[in-house]
Amino acid sequence: MSWAHWALALLDLGHARWEAGLARLSALCTGPVRHQLPGLRSIADLVEAAARLGRPDEAREPLAQFTGWARTVERPWIDAHVERCRALLTTDDEADERYRAALALHPPDDRRFERARTAA
Repeated sequence: MSWAHWALALLDLGHARWEAGLARLSALCTGPVRHQLPGLRSIADLVEAAARLGRPDEAREPLAQFTGWARTVERPWIDAHVERCRALLTTDDEADERYRAALALHPPDDRRFERARTAA
C-alpha cells in the first residue's frame, strides 16, 4: 500500500499539485511505514513539495533523516538526491552549485528519470 501512496504522490508532483503531494508524502514519512523503503525514499519528494510551496521548514527534519540514511547506505544516487534536496532549500546563489554536485553524483546509466528531475 505504501508504494501506491508514493506513486500517487509522484503523480501529484508531476501535475504541480504540491499541497496534495506534500500531504501524501508527509503521511508516508511520518506514519507507520516511515522506516520502510517507500517512507525513506520518498523524503526527497517531500522536500521538493515543501520547497515548491515555499515551506522549507517542513522539509528540514525529514532531510536530516534522509541525509543520515544516505550516510548509512552509501549509494551515489541517494547522495545525489540529498544534494538536489539541499539545492531546493538553499539560496539561488548556492543552488546552482548544489545542482551541479547532484548531477555529478548521479550514475550516468542508472535512474535516468531522477537524473532528469535534477537537471530540470
